[in-house]
Amino acid sequence: LYMLTGRDYPLDNLPFAVEPSRKLTFKDLMKVLRSHFEETRYDEVPRQALEKPGGFHRNLSIRPMCVWTTQEASVIQLRGYMPREIGVVYWRAPGIPCINAFIPWYPVAMTRCEAWFPEPYRHADLSHLNTGSAYWVFRILTAIVDDSYRERASEVRRVWEMIAEEAMRLQPYIEE
Repeated sequence: LYMLTGRDYPLDNLPFAVEPSRKLTFKDLMKVLRSHFEETRYDEVPRQALEKPGGFHRNLSIRPMCVWTTQEASVIQLRGYMPREIGVVYWRAPGIPCINAFIPWYPVAMTRCEAWFPEPYRHADLSHLNTGSAYWVFRILTAIVDDSYRERASEVRRVWEMIAEEAMRLQPYIEE
């Protein structure tokens, strides 16, 4: 709530809804979904969790938006002034969003072009580890990074941010 409004709210009386202090971008929402209280009065919580052995997200003393049980995070970019095939962009982070990139998908266009849908994303057998499945690749990466968060997270985030920035830079060309 602080990230969206710039206001602190009592933890025992959180509002049902708030009005953001500014117009939000899809990047703002991605930052919220990745949050562990950075830049808030609870910023010490993630630093304390780093000092404990085991997975970073399991050691947080209060629940942030970004938790170890997150299966995926998404932000939907709606642009009514564009054709539906490219006006709806589903930015999806497969797994814990602070460890994974938000990847752009065009769901309306994809329903019209099944052959384009990448093979690694077509199947995910949860009972059988298969590194040919995007689900398992992202799950393994997430587990490895979370277990050594202090040592690995910043490097993984740096690479994902480069990929995400490139995807955002290429968005007009892809849509063209």
